[in-house]
Amino acid sequence: MVPLDAERTILDVMMALQLPLILVAGSYLGTISHTLTALDALYRRGVRVMATIVSETPGSAVTLDDTVAAIGRYADPVIGLPRSPKEQPTGHAARTASALDRIFGGP
Repeated sequence: MVPLDAERTILDVMMALQLPLILVAGSYLGTISHTLTALDALYRRGVRVMATIVSETPGSAVTLDDTVAAIGRYADPVIGLPRSPKEQPTGHAARTASALDRIFGGP
């Protein structure tokens, strides 16, 4: 909730626009708590969340698949995006990559 001035935050803008949004998070240690807290704040204010995207954090002690699975118990859909397209994704990340390839015509 980035402050815009002494009284308003970016969340106030989201609420005023009434547009659905996509929440983007990393896969770093602590992101599960941060993401679930953000989702709760959005839901409580009636902001519609279309999807949550978890972008892999390089060097994180937490795997992308574990992060996506944990957040996915509370939100849907949760999409995991591997950091390097050269790496072969597995688990949730592989299913996401496959879905994105079908949508956007990937390799």
